Amino acid sequence: MNTQLNLAKKSNQANWVKVDEGPIDQINRIQMDPGAQTRFKCHWDRKKHIFVIKGQGWAKLPQTNLLLSAGDSLDIEVGESHQFENAGPGKFEFVEIERMILPNE
Repeated sequence: MNTQLNLAKKSNQANWVKVDEGPIDQINRIQMDPGAQTRFKCHWDRKKHIFVIKGQGWAKLPQTNLLLSAGDSLDIEVGESHQFENAGPGKFEFVEIERMILPNE
């Protein structure tokens, strides 16, 4: 796995780095400063699996808000809106694995 793809984005004090990419999947590492949040997103062509590496953060979903800590994981289904917010005094860091949904899947 290529861990140094030097593709980084910074948004709302969140640092987003693409770690690896395949034909239908992508792995990203997100680091968020205290108080940072991502924008609300909704993907109709992919689902995500989130694994928290460090810190605490809120996963804001349509039906609930979940407080996630290091070691926790979360699945986000196709079409499910979501937002993340750092809930702690230190960095909130997680890995997201995105998988595109193919026709007839």
